[in-house]
Amino acid sequence: MLHLVRRAAHTLCGEGALRSWPTAAAAAAYARDGFVLTPSPVLSEATIAALKDRYVSMFAGEFETGQYPDEWHWREGISRAQATREICNGWKADRLVASVVTSNALGELVSRLAGWEDARVGQDDVLWKPPGGDAVGYHTDGCVRCSASLRDLMQAACC
Repeated sequence: MLHLVRRAAHTLCGEGALRSWPTAAAAAAYARDGFVLTPSPVLSEATIAALKDRYVSMFAGEFETGQYPDEWHWREGISRAQATREICNGWKADRLVASVVTSNALGELVSRLAGWEDARVGQDDVLWKPPGGDAVGYHTDGCVRCSASLRDLMQAACC
C-alpha cells in the first residue's frame, strides 16, 4: 500500500460509500471506459478549501516544505493568465498535498478499482485549468489517474 509521508489535519473522506466501492459494475465500467465517477466525494470540503489555498501559494512559488517540486509550469507575470498550470510531484513541496497523494485510503481505493494487490505513486500532478485553458493529456499506459476537481465542474462549464 502507499505510505503516508506526513498526515495533515485534512484528509480524505474515506468513510461510508467509498469503503465498499468500487462495486463490480463500477470496476467493469472503469475497465471498459477508462474512467469512472465515485458515488460520493473523495475529498472532504475542508480538504478542498485548504487545497485551493495551497494551490494559490504553490503557483506563486511558495513551497511550504522549502523543497521545489520536480516541475513547475506557470509563472505569474510571465505565463499566459489562461494557460493550464502544472506542478509535478507537488507532494515534495507541500505537506497537505502529500497527505492526499500518499493517503492509504486513496491507495486502497485505487487498488480495488484496478484489481491490484497494492499501488504506488508514480507521480502526482497539481493541475490548475482555468475555464478555456489548454487541454490536458493523460497517460493511458497502465496508470490509474485519480482526478479530484476542487471546483464544481458543471458551474465551471456554464460560467
